[in-house]
Amino acid sequence: MLALADTCADGIGRKLLSQDIDALNPRLEPKSPIADDRIAKAANQLKRPPQAIRERYERLAKQFDRKLE
Repeated sequence: MLALADTCADGIGRKLLSQDIDALNPRLEPKSPIADDRIAKAANQLKRPPQAIRERYERLAKQFDRKLE
């Protein structure tokens, strides 16, 4: 079965949807909301501004029917 993260066109999206923010398995639980601490962790690990990561998660949430807290 194809994971949602595997359908992302770029590596950042795949990283954001993976549990360890590394584009590898395991993936995030599909119905678990994406929390602010997850956004902060991803921003730190990917060396990007938290607002940019939040905006990216918002787009992914619309694309894959996910929720942000």
